[in-house]
Order: sequence, then C-alpha cells, then structure tokens
Amino acid sequence: MSEKKYQIFISSTYTDLVEARDKIISTILTMYHFPIGMEMFSADDDEQWEVIRETIDQSDYYVLILGQRYGSLAADGRSYTEKEYDYAKSLGIPVLSFIRDPEMPTKPSERENDPEKIQKLLAFIEKAKGIKMCDFWKTPDDLAHKVSLALPKAFRRHPRIGWAKADKIASPEILEELASLSKENRLLRDELEKLRASVIERTPNLQVTLNKKSELAITFIKYSGYNKFDYPKELNIKEIGSHLLPYIDKEDIEEYNSNLPSQEEIDEYNQSKELGERIKQSGIDLFIDVRNFGSAKADNLYITISFPEEIMVLEKDEGQKLIDVKEPKIPKNPLKEAQRKYSKEHGMRNGVSSFLNMGSAIDLFGPRLHSYDNVLKDFNAFPVMSNIDRTASTTLKGNMIVLEIDDLLHTLERSFDEEYIFLPLCEGTFEVKVSIICEQYSKEETYIIPLTIDSNIVV
Repeated sequence: MSEKKYQIFISSTYTDLVEARDKIISTILTMYHFPIGMEMFSADDDEQWEVIRETIDQSDYYVLILGQRYGSLAADGRSYTEKEYDYAKSLGIPVLSFIRDPEMPTKPSERENDPEKIQKLLAFIEKAKGIKMCDFWKTPDDLAHKVSLALPKAFRRHPRIGWAKADKIASPEILEELASLSKENRLLRDELEKLRASVIERTPNLQVTLNKKSELAITFIKYSGYNKFDYPKELNIKEIGSHLLPYIDKEDIEEYNSNLPSQEEIDEYNQSKELGERIKQSGIDLFIDVRNFGSAKADNLYITISFPEEIMVLEKDEGQKLIDVKEPKIPKNPLKEAQRKYSKEHGMRNGVSSFLNMGSAIDLFGPRLHSYDNVLKDFNAFPVMSNIDRTASTTLKGNMIVLEIDDLLHTLERSFDEEYIFLPLCEGTFEVKVSIICEQYSKEETYIIPLTIDSNIVV
C-alpha cells in the first residue's frame, strides 16, 4: 500500500446523482484516499465559491461525473459543475470524467427540461469528452468499478504531491524544503491572482455620443409645402389665333413640344426640391464621438448606429445636391416669339391676350415656376474635413451608420464631424441603437440613445 494519500475532488450535480456520488466516495475510501465533495456547500452562494476554489487548489485529482442535468447557474451563466471543471483544468490538476450513457433510462427528476440548459449540457459533455481520461457509465456500480480502475492509472501517469504522515518524511531538511515550496507556491498563486485581476480590469470602455450628448432632443418643423413647378402645357396650332399663324411654323411647335421635360422629370424635381427645403428648415448636422473611458486600448472597432425610420440620414454631399437641385429646362416658347413679331409689325406693345383665340388654357408667356420665400439665404456648402484619417472610416447603409476604427487608446476620443445630416420626419419619442464590437470585448455590446423630437410649425 502506498504511503502517499491523495485528496480527490468529486464534482457533479447533486440531487440526480446522490447514489453515484456515494458509490464513488465509498470506492475512494476503500482505496485509502480522501474523497471530498461539495455536499457541505451552498451552490447558489457566491461567497462559497472562494471556499470551493481553495478546496480544488488543495486537491490532487479531480473526478467529474456527468448525468443528464446541467445544474444551477453561477453569475457568469455557467453551471457550478462546469465552473469547477474549468477551474481545475486551468490549474493543471489531472481530470477524470465519467459521462452517463445517454441510452440508459432515467427518471424525469434526473433529466434537464430547460432547453437553454440542455444546450449548455450538451456543449459541456463535448468539452469533457475531449480529455484523455474519459469513460461512460451505465449504473452507479458500473461507475464505481470504472473509477477504481482509472484512479490508479492516473496516480502512476500523473503523480502528485499528495499527503503523508510526518514520521514518514525522509528528513527535517525535506520537511523544511516542502514548507518553503508550499510558501512559495502560495505566493506565486497570489501573484497569479493579482495578474489575472489586472488583466480583467484593464479593458476598454467605449461610449458613443451624438452631437456631444447621450440623449438627443431635436425640433421637427412641420413642413407646410411650397409652390411646385407646374408641368407646361404643350402648344396646339389649332388653338392659336389666326393672326399669329403667319409668324409661327408647325415645325417650331413640334420642336417646342418635343423638348419639354417629361412628367417624371418634373415630379423628380419637385420631390428633390421639397426634400431640399425640408433639409434647409429641419436638417441637423450630425457629430459622432467615440470615447474610450477604459484602462486599455481598443483594437479593430466595428460600431453601428441604427436610426429609426422616423429619421432620414443623408451624406452631406447628397443633402447639398438636393438643396441645389436645378429646375427643369424649358425650351424657348415659339408662341411668344410670334407675338413679338406680330406686335412689332402692327406697332403694338400691350394687349397681347386680346389677339389670341386660345382660351384660358394657353399661357402666352410659357410655363411659370412659382416662387417661394427663401427661409435660409446662401445655404453654404457643407465643409469637408481637411485631415483625412486613414485609420478610421464611416459608411452609410440605409438608415445605419457604420464606423470602423483601427484602434483607440484609453482616455482618448475619435470624432466624426460634418459628414452626415439627419432630418426628423415626425414628432415623437424614439430610440437610436448603438452596437460596439472590438477585439477586447468577449461579445457585442449594445445600448440605446433616447431620441425626442418636438414639433414646430412653419407657415
């Protein structure tokens, strides 16, 4: 019989595997080693995790028993059993896993019924199957037999410090050396924990603000419309007074009619002009700032800012094009030229309409573009950033702005100014969704920027 005794940590869910645990404990005691389990701890008490860790720290081997339950969850979303397993692996403690044969019948109380926990259990089983010392069991007696065979093999292949009686230690010098090594081991573990804590603490903390604010409140001007560009009516030679016919050719009328803008062109102009006027009245420059409040640099940032459909987001160049949209080109009206010639020949200056037999549908002076008051004079072209940042870029995809930044040092800020405008379309309370991904984040982080749009009527 070996003089060295080992402490063996038994990890499993409890209520469904009570008999299996008892069998293993009895087997280990029969082998003259020390089984230790978590029966004496409250699994849902985070403070007990420190006790569990210390117990695993002092154990020589780790035995994992998996049934068909995942178990209670710790604060990080893992079960306490999986958390214990991961911790033992991180310390390099030899792990033996025994997985219950899924074909064996079980009671309802011994099976997991939460779909999310079932998926986590399956993933945990796959993880446990990946180690060398893994086996499957059918009954508690079968499990005890396999444990009794596997442990001696682990003792030989992976010998550990274990425990021995003081009088069995070779000499005081060895005892002193062991005490020194034990102290050094504790100090190294303390240093390791400090390093782990410092690594965890040194993470970026990224925040996006719009127009220097974490909440937006903007004004929506209820647009009252403007006089649209009317579609000019084609000329009809049958509607022209006979006194003007000598001064006008049929070919001139046909050419005039063929060069008139189409209804689609005028509709497109009116839509662009209206949107341009809305931009003049309610368009707002969009300033985006990305700040790193954390203690570490952020690398390869990918940020999306999604605006609600009640907000229209445009690139500034596109907005300027809408403001500067040119009215459709109207060809020279041959009827006006005919009237001029007629008046010159007959010495007339006024009274043009009395010589026409056209009805109210014909306008001698051609189509009119109704005027409107310029709310903003000289709406200047949007400024262009002079310093192009090659390490960052922005893209507009529909109503979503995508920011890509190579890196951002802690306590620094990256600004994206005067590249976009946003135009409120109605009043109400809405949300802007911000999503942030970077190398240092374990998962995507999202949050909401509240948006309030108040109304203001312009007549």
